[in-house]
Amino acid sequence: MRKTIVIFAVTVGVSSLLLVGAPAAAKARSHRRPAASAPHWESAAGLFARRTSANRQMTKLHAKGFQGFTIERDQAKGSPRFEVEREFAMRAEADAEIARLRAAGFSASEEQS
Repeated sequence: MRKTIVIFAVTVGVSSLLLVGAPAAAKARSHRRPAASAPHWESAAGLFARRTSANRQMTKLHAKGFQGFTIERDQAKGSPRFEVEREFAMRAEADAEIARLRAAGFSASEEQS
C-alpha cells in the first residue's frame, strides 16, 4: 500500500510540473516567426479614386466573362485608391490573364506582392 501512495505522489508531482511548464512552452511557440508565405502575383484591371468607379469596372469585367476579381483599398499618399485585382500563385497565370484583359479592351498591369 505504501508503494502505491509513493508512486501516486510522484506521478502527481511530475504531472504538476508538466502542467506548469506547458503554458511557458506554448507562449514560447507563439512568439515564433511565421513561415514566409510564397510570393503571389496580381493582375490589376484598374486603380480608381472612388469605390463606385471600381464597382463599375467589376461590372464590365463580369459582363465580359472575367471572374475572381476583387476590390482592394490602397492608401496612397493619404488618399484612398481602389484597385480592381485578381491574385495568382504563378506569374505565368497572371501574364495569361493580363493578355486576356488587354485583348478584351481593358488596361491591365502586373504586380508582385
